[in-house]
Amino acid sequence: MTSKIQELLSECSARIIGSEEARKGTHYIEVNPAYICEIAEVMHNKLGFRFITISGVDARKHIELIYSFADDKSGDVVSIKTKLFNKKDPAIDSLSKLIKGASWIEREVHEFFGVKFAGHQDLNHLLLGEDWPEGDYPYRHEND
Repeated sequence: MTSKIQELLSECSARIIGSEEARKGTHYIEVNPAYICEIAEVMHNKLGFRFITISGVDARKHIELIYSFADDKSGDVVSIKTKLFNKKDPAIDSLSKLIKGASWIEREVHEFFGVKFAGHQDLNHLLLGEDWPEGDYPYRHEND
């Protein structure tokens, strides 16, 4: 485990639900959704991790978001996992003010999973047509 990962785990320990090193250089950290911006700020601004993407998963009982970051010097990849249990109205704070590159992927996750990113400037359609039915999220299990 690199010193940056150790610093992250130490500095954010009160915010972390669980963590594991799946294999050398691949780390998973679970946090409460309320702390995603705080954790991302430490990773991006303080420790110099590069934001990669956000992945969404409909796990039937909740929507899981996985925020991936990389340390290009060490090759470490850290995935921050968080669960949104209110599937009727899933919401989380937007990273787009902190990390401009998060804006487009948040729009995509909103479009396909219905996650509302609080503070995002533009959650209009990105990939689906403007005539796509409101409230119909193609990656949600309700559509199976």
